[in-house]
Amino acid sequence: MLGKLTGQRPPDLGGADLLHEWDEVATTLEKVLAERGEGTGTQLVADAVVHELDLRCALAEPLPARHPAYASAFRFGMAGMDRSVREKGVPAVTFTTGEEFWPLGGDDPVASVRAEPVDLLRSLSGRRTHAQIARLSWSADPAPWLPAFTWGPFTPPGSPVEEMIR
Repeated sequence: MLGKLTGQRPPDLGGADLLHEWDEVATTLEKVLAERGEGTGTQLVADAVVHELDLRCALAEPLPARHPAYASAFRFGMAGMDRSVREKGVPAVTFTTGEEFWPLGGDDPVASVRAEPVDLLRSLSGRRTHAQIARLSWSADPAPWLPAFTWGPFTPPGSPVEEMIR
């Protein structure tokens, strides 16, 4: 697949080489998606960045606090979480990273949760336990919203798979 995107034969990849190759392919992919218009490929980008973070965890590499793909990943993740909040009938809630915020589940949020972008994205993508999600900065008891973190293909694990950033 790497060869198809870059037009070159992929190298034999060790951990650091793989992350470097990933960065190069991601840049090419982002350009292709940008040419196709706003909103195209948000699930693809979200999937790619989530798995990049999985790879970084597996290689004991640090997770980036900021990433150029986070904005697209959040568009996908927040749309799915909004559906989940509504389907599960829990009250509206606002998610915020400090720079951005997303009111989900209706017009009158009764609570908010604040987190570093990487912690919020990992929570939305089934990489954080309910206990870890509950440790984010909630303005109210998070218990009513924890079931909403199970949506689409994502289910919080029973035990931690990685530590939180904050």
